[in-house]
Amino acid sequence: MLPSQSIARMAIRLSWFTLIAMGLFVTAGAVVFWHPGYIAQAVPAQLDGVEWTDLAGWQKALMHIFGSVAPLLLLYGLWQVRAFFELYRTGDLFPAHAGLHIKRFGQALVGVAVAQIVAGAAISAALTAHLPAGQGMVAVNLSSTNLATLVIAALIMMMGRLLDEASRIAEENRSIV
Repeated sequence: MLPSQSIARMAIRLSWFTLIAMGLFVTAGAVVFWHPGYIAQAVPAQLDGVEWTDLAGWQKALMHIFGSVAPLLLLYGLWQVRAFFELYRTGDLFPAHAGLHIKRFGQALVGVAVAQIVAGAAISAALTAHLPAGQGMVAVNLSSTNLATLVIAALIMMMGRLLDEASRIAEENRSIV
């Protein structure tokens, strides 16, 4: 078996795996979003003095909106990964636009890390806005996971640039021969 055939078969499997993972991710998100008791239990556990039943509709809506940004960016990133795998179905080792999909995945990861930090602060501010003066809070959480995500994203974006260059060189070599 030629290496390109092996890569093509692996790309097909990984493309399907990514599509299934995206479906499971969306399904899990929908279950969490629509399950009535999940968020009602999670909110008081994270913010003292905040009860789900005391929150106004706008506070609940903002929490859902801000909380959805990072998962949606991750879903976009997974879509880029799937598009990357789809390019390799033909067995071409250096397809055009492969680097672009990798770079976009890295950018999505940067977005996820930043969105998690900003959303956490925005959610805590929105959910404590109804509390008496001096009891509201803005909780900013910068974790090692956020830092690791940013470093991994930088590496992925660099690999995308390298793959772009390798694809360009491969195309030049094909046109010379």
